[in-house]
Amino acid sequence: MSDAQAPEPARFGTILGVAAGEVAVYSSHYPSADHAEYPDRHSYRSYLDGEYMGYKWQCVELARRWLYLNKGYVFDDVPMAYDIFRLRSVRVVKDDRRLPLHTFHNGARRHPVPRCANCAGRRTSCTPCSCTRPRRCCMTTVCWCTSIFRRCCGHA
Repeated sequence: MSDAQAPEPARFGTILGVAAGEVAVYSSHYPSADHAEYPDRHSYRSYLDGEYMGYKWQCVELARRWLYLNKGYVFDDVPMAYDIFRLRSVRVVKDDRRLPLHTFHNGARRHPVPRCANCAGRRTSCTPCSCTRPRRCCMTTVCWCTSIFRRCCGHA
């Protein structure tokens, strides 16, 4: 058996990688945050173009920032990440329209498919979009297993 210790966590704000769509993923190791740069709770708030994303660099902030940068919409504020699973819509930032958000449990027999903002309300959540304007099509789906998430991430 090895006596090797786990590596030190990356300093707060260090880029850990890049998600699809070139969205940076940062370390959220709060104990290593620079207190001069982050003197109070408000200084941890993340904004893009005046739009609130969440607290740096938590999972909710990453999810909202990813949606904003890649799709142009955001979900409403939630107290905990697993509460995203209860949301039923997202907001298009440029015009405040609401788009439906459908949830699917991991391992569900009915799989998520792309839906189109033009077709919303006229198609069921399991009908693929066949819209002639593909640039306006979007995924409005969240895949999550709340019990696994709570256990692994400590968000009980």
